[in-house]
Amino acid sequence: MKKAILIMSFLVLLSGCTDDKTNQISQSVIPEANDENCTDAVFNTIKNKLERDAFKSACFHRSKFVPSPKVQW
Repeated sequence: MKKAILIMSFLVLLSGCTDDKTNQISQSVIPEANDENCTDAVFNTIKNKLERDAFKSACFHRSKFVPSPKVQW
């Protein structure tokens, strides 16, 4: 009984250890975030989800904050 529990606990601990490369950012070049590259067509060409999300985030955060003029009511 103890041996079965030991084996099962060992298998549970190893279940989290995978060689899954789909969720790791590779060394490929992510395009520069500009008006030409920040389109759905370019988003869909990036296969890796983490790289695609990082590129989308760079595209959405490339604008600068410009405060609106004060309104005197």
